[in-house]
Amino acid sequence: MRDPDQYDDVAEVFARYSERAVFPITACLLEMTGLSIGQWVLDVACGSGMLTRAAAAVVGASGRAIGIDLSPGQIRVATSRSRQQGYHWNEFSLMDALRLGFANDSFDVVVAQFPHLPDRERCLAEMFRVLKPGGTFAICNGGGGAAAWPLAQAPLQAEIAAGGVIDGLFWLCLSEHFPHLIAQPAGNAPVVRDDPHVALRNELEQAGFGEICLWSYAYTAPFESAEEAFEWESVRTSAYRMAQSALNPASVVVFKRDYLRKAQVKRDQYGLLGITTAALFGMGYKPVRD
Repeated sequence: MRDPDQYDDVAEVFARYSERAVFPITACLLEMTGLSIGQWVLDVACGSGMLTRAAAAVVGASGRAIGIDLSPGQIRVATSRSRQQGYHWNEFSLMDALRLGFANDSFDVVVAQFPHLPDRERCLAEMFRVLKPGGTFAICNGGGGAAAWPLAQAPLQAEIAAGGVIDGLFWLCLSEHFPHLIAQPAGNAPVVRDDPHVALRNELEQAGFGEICLWSYAYTAPFESAEEAFEWESVRTSAYRMAQSALNPASVVVFKRDYLRKAQVKRDQYGLLGITTAALFGMGYKPVRD
């Protein structure tokens, strides 16, 4: 099975950094679902399985937490980390979100964290199909702007000076060195041109979900060095990750050197760098049949 988003070669690095920079988003999404012990949960486009494993810790051995993804590398990392944690009720499979291999009404909760869905309408229809009536669905896309989800136990934000936050620096350098990448879509997903809040609400309504609400959350992760910041940006930024192997190696060296120089100026001045991950969440329920 082909990984269209090309995570295979960077799966280990992606997992290491996402557990630092994205876990607060995961905690938010998981709390939002109201997941409880003994339930069955499906994590679509699970990546390295961070959300799936967090769900396994909640549902316990009497439940089931299943993650599916198109990247063999991500599934390999997810399975390995799950075994290390002893979650034998965790399962990971290579599977296409367009054709979920589960029966109708199989899961109490279905989640998708930053999924790259090539046909969102069809994928959402599949997720709706496998969710039990009365079950909860939650998805998060990049962005924000909706009301902030009031986490019961919000992760502490690192003390990073505003000047040390380098959000946008990677894209600035990309625009200077590889301008053709700026207009590329987020991985395998099509470009969303409508208002993201309106688009997400419409998608969930059209899929059949009820009691829809939108929330936001953002977390700024600390980075000790410019090298670390570059490594995280280079694996999380889809346009660059997917094109890197085809780029001129000498140009990549110049690009990286330029980023490191600019980030180091901030590091020297403020002592710590920050990179923010922001999420727009959509949540809904599958109506109970009469």
